[in-house]
Amino acid sequence: MLRPHRDRRPRRPWLETDADWIATGSGPTLEAAVEMAVEELTRLLMARFSLDRATAFLLVSARGDVRIGQCARIPGLDATAYAMFPKAATRPTSP
Repeated sequence: MLRPHRDRRPRRPWLETDADWIATGSGPTLEAAVEMAVEELTRLLMARFSLDRATAFLLVSARGDVRIGQCARIPGLDATAYAMFPKAATRPTSP
């Protein structure tokens, strides 16, 4: 189930599914869209788990996934990207 979050005031929309937290990004280039999505996912993890920026970014780098939403290279149409982080990565593993 997809749940948009309205209780927090992120700079960009973010979503939550049963399996993942998802941040969005858009920009004139795919690189800019990916950068924005990764930055927003880093901020989301910082807020949710009281992490410093470096630790949150390392988690995104290690376990995050980036997906392309659109990249048509049509003037005036931004590229979009999604950065996803699995909720399973935050659960302790059993010995």
